Amino acid sequence: MSRSDWGLAVFAAIFLGIVVYGIVGLATAVAQISAALIGVAGVVVGSVIRYSAELERNRIQNLRLVKQQNYQKLLERIGKYVRDKDKELDPLTIAHIESWVFGDSEVVMATYSFIDNSNQESLEYLLRTMRKSIGLPDLKFEDDGIRKLFPEQRRPGL
Repeated sequence: MSRSDWGLAVFAAIFLGIVVYGIVGLATAVAQISAALIGVAGVVVGSVIRYSAELERNRIQNLRLVKQQNYQKLLERIGKYVRDKDKELDPLTIAHIESWVFGDSEVVMATYSFIDNSNQESLEYLLRTMRKSIGLPDLKFEDDGIRKLFPEQRRPGL
């Protein structure tokens, strides 16, 4: 091999070394940038998921509040209805219609049942259904049921 061939070989080896070193450095930089981008994407996705979950929790909480307000109106009307069924049927029906919009179907059906047959059992079923609808646990009543809650309201039919 001539001297010029050796020079060319050394030059090619140095050039190849520089290219390999550059590629390795570039690959390392690309890997670091990729890792950073994956981290940022993870944070963004996590934030979107957390925000969506928070919106859903707020929606459920607002719906529960609207149900509570509706059921409160319904319960106010029920007391008046029990005392004077003929006079108070219309206001009770209006509150019952609001339950069609804001209440659960079980509450609507329990209200129908109470209007058709206003007795202790149907009232207790309606109250239990309302509690369940807004996410409260069931109350354990003794044999007297709801009568212990309203002892002064003992009237025929209730």
